[in-house]
Amino acid sequence: MSRYSIKVNVSGSWASLCSSPADRLEAVKVACEQLAFALDHGIVFKIIDCQTEQVTAMYNNRPRAGEPHGWHAPRVSVPNPVLAGIDRTTSGAIGQP
Repeated sequence: MSRYSIKVNVSGSWASLCSSPADRLEAVKVACEQLAFALDHGIVFKIIDCQTEQVTAMYNNRPRAGEPHGWHAPRVSVPNPVLAGIDRTTSGAIGQP
């Protein structure tokens, strides 16, 4: 059975909150929402699949402008768009397709 690690961030760094089997994950998400509702400041949660170490979901109760509110899929980040072949704004750059 899959296990998930839940991390929390309230002051700029991530801390482990708990872990959960897949069949209890929805209850953990509801508990995270209740904790966020009880606080008077921003809080962010992320759920990590322990097998793949990939972030599967994130929660933000006070997002910055343009960021999603509540539970959502994480944004995929590309560390170097030129090397990834998706930056077509430069002419002759390394990695230019």
